[in-house]
Amino acid sequence: IKWLSLVIPTEEGNIMNRIYYGHCIKDYDTDKANQNKESLRNMGFQVIDPSIKLYDSKVNKMRKEGKTSAEIMDFFLGVVGNCNHLAFALTDEGKVSAGVGKEIEIMKQKGGTIIQMPNLNSLEVMSIEETRNYIRS
Repeated sequence: IKWLSLVIPTEEGNIMNRIYYGHCIKDYDTDKANQNKESLRNMGFQVIDPSIKLYDSKVNKMRKEGKTSAEIMDFFLGVVGNCNHLAFALTDEGKVSAGVGKEIEIMKQKGGTIIQMPNLNSLEVMSIEETRNYIRS
């Protein structure tokens, strides 16, 4: 993995509260993603979001330069490496996309905090009986 020196856009706040929000490209700019980012901000995190226009411009420039998908992914792994925490969202199928999986590995290696965001739209709630059986098992 190549670590790239880059400037991460910042909002006011403590640099130690910088959290990268990893989610599948298919989920960029969806209600789910926006709700998750808002929740993270409400918890006091400064959210670093790979779907913002700044990164779109960078990716488009890299593509014009002939960079491969792997090289573009390395860029985002460098962004993750410059954060202190990572939050990620599963796909609607309950899986982690390949790129998000790599981002999680980087944060695990770094020893940062990793948070799995819930998908409140597909949350399965146990019945009382299921809950009791679960507790007894």
